[in-house]
Amino acid sequence: MPRESSVSLREHAAFIKLLRRLNEIHVDKDDYLDQRHTPLLGVTDSAVIALATKREGPVLTDDAMLYHWLQQAGLPALNFNHLRFERF
Repeated sequence: MPRESSVSLREHAAFIKLLRRLNEIHVDKDDYLDQRHTPLLGVTDSAVIALATKREGPVLTDDAMLYHWLQQAGLPALNFNHLRFERF
């Protein structure tokens, strides 16, 4: 087997192992579809906001509009772009 394939298979196995350790969190669609921000931010970001209101810990994103919405709502959020700029 070529080296690239074997590295890729190892990485895939490690990724699957990591995924198995994570917990899934379900958000009912009725928790976010009728929110005032859904038409502006979209379904996915609205689901993220619904999760953020139910769970502890920050939302990690590089989406500026989602980040600002979370900040305005008083929810913990971290924008990856801010981390990139701090490194340089």
